[in-house]
Amino acid sequence: ARVAGADGAEALSIAERSATLARAEAAEAESLNARERAAATAGACEEVEARAFADVAEARGRATEAEGRAEQAEARAATAEGEAREMCAQAAALAGDRAAAEVRAAGALAQARERATEAEGRAEQAEALTAEAEREAREARAQAQASAGDAATAQLEAKRAAAAIAAA
Repeated sequence: ARVAGADGAEALSIAERSATLARAEAAEAESLNARERAAATAGACEEVEARAFADVAEARGRATEAEGRAEQAEARAATAEGEAREMCAQAAALAGDRAAAEVRAAGALAQARERATEAEGRAEQAEALTAEAEREAREARAQAQASAGDAATAQLEAKRAAAAIAAA
């Protein structure tokens, strides 16, 4: 009975050790599974993190490109603004030149009108002088004709007087 008890105790001890070993193996297997799951989760996290970094890098690249395009647009806008200012200045200068030309043209027109008025006055004076000269010429012609008539009459009277003296 003692041998059987010892064998039973040994069997119990072996069974306990086997159970402990089985529990240890199960715990180790569970730990291994947990580690594998943790590694898989860490891998997934690393993959997500890598994708996030890639997305951030891509976004930064797009932002840099957008900044470059914005700077180019600003430069083009500044150039266009400068050109517009220059055109406005040229337009103002042209408007000033045009205004000055209009003033000069108005002055020249006023002078031309004044000269035309003076020329009309001189033409009227010339017409009046011509009419007076024609009148004086007619009067002189009439006087000359009258004088010629008087001379003919005087000549006739002189001939009559000479004839009367000769007859006497």
